[in-house]
Amino acid sequence: MFIQAAVNRYGSTVIGAYTIGNKVENIGFCLAYSIGLAAGVFCGQNIGANNIERTRKGFRAGIVIALIYSVIIGCVMIFAARPLSAVFSTDPEVLDISVPLVIIEAAFSPVLCVVFVLQNFLRNVSDVRPTVVMSFAEIVSRGVLPFVLSSWMGYYGIWWATPTGWTLSLIIGLVRYYSGKWEGKAYVAGFSVK
Repeated sequence: MFIQAAVNRYGSTVIGAYTIGNKVENIGFCLAYSIGLAAGVFCGQNIGANNIERTRKGFRAGIVIALIYSVIIGCVMIFAARPLSAVFSTDPEVLDISVPLVIIEAAFSPVLCVVFVLQNFLRNVSDVRPTVVMSFAEIVSRGVLPFVLSSWMGYYGIWWATPTGWTLSLIIGLVRYYSGKWEGKAYVAGFSVK
């Protein structure tokens, strides 16, 4: 909503470019969310069984799979930014503005894909508060940065707000993971599943 408000100040061409960029992003990263979801469920089952080592292995496997996917889809989005955008518009001016947005988001695809794994991992190991903090930090940065960055970079500043929010969310999630404070959150002492 905040980003849309910042975009609206630049008129219909930039609004169209932003809409196209979002559509390409959503299509490109829909599988990444599923990778994060699968990794989270696997880790949640293993922490429920109090198998910390297998939980860690599942997390690492999820990260590797997400990074491989992100590099592949990121390259596709970077090198095919214009044809992908052209699926949604034939207006050359709109395409000229949307292509940099697609490229910026594609360049940060590893960040977003790891964030998906981290958020799903933390939720599924019953360490939910950090995911709320991650989301809140992303929302705040996406609410403030479009206006701050666009004041000296124009609409390109708005394009940088989203990956900056992803990066902030990634840092918070990694700090929480490496703190180890998530361990044992889902395990109930004395309870065993038979």
